[in-house]
Amino acid sequence: MIREVDPKDLVKITRLSQTHAAAFDRGWSANDIASFASRGLLLSDEADAFALFSISADEAELLTIVTPVEAQRTGRAQRLLSAAFPKLRSKDV
Repeated sequence: MIREVDPKDLVKITRLSQTHAAAFDRGWSANDIASFASRGLLLSDEADAFALFSISADEAELLTIVTPVEAQRTGRAQRLLSAAFPKLRSKDV
């Protein structure tokens, strides 16, 4: 199930930062992710795959999309993007 993550949910944000660190040489900290999420849209699923968008006025930018290694190639990233567009539209983006 894909859901919007509250930037104040530090337990979830910490798990997402661990997912990001495992996927990239320079992973983002929990503080980085929470800061970006407070000004945008953060969606995640039960496997801690996530998509993070920055929102400015009526525009959104995909900052990162990450799937845990063990869950890659299962369509999670595609589902995250598909879920993001209606949510962004509901925010007039």
